[in-house]
Amino acid sequence: MLAIIGIPPFPVFISKFILIKAFWLSGMSWLAVPFLLLMVIVAFGMGGTVFKMSFGDIPDSYIVKNKPAFYAYVPQIILLAVLLVIGINIPQQVLDFMNNAAKFFQ
Repeated sequence: MLAIIGIPPFPVFISKFILIKAFWLSGMSWLAVPFLLLMVIVAFGMGGTVFKMSFGDIPDSYIVKNKPAFYAYVPQIILLAVLLVIGINIPQQVLDFMNNAAKFFQ
């Protein structure tokens, strides 16, 4: 939540700071006031929701009484296996692409 609303030191803070600075430098400083006001409203709205989710009471309907069946984990296991295979044995086309990209930046 802190990263999304733009609290320092997250990169979103830098973009919002640069935007407000651009408002001031371009002579449209009046736009900074509604921008900051809307950002405060978003921060309070998100903060209230996140704190209620984190520290509020858990409704009985959300408590899982039994463990999900094995077939519920099959898609995750398949994706993990694919990632492991690709990570261990990188296809030559992907390796060539990464090498060309690295050469471009040298």
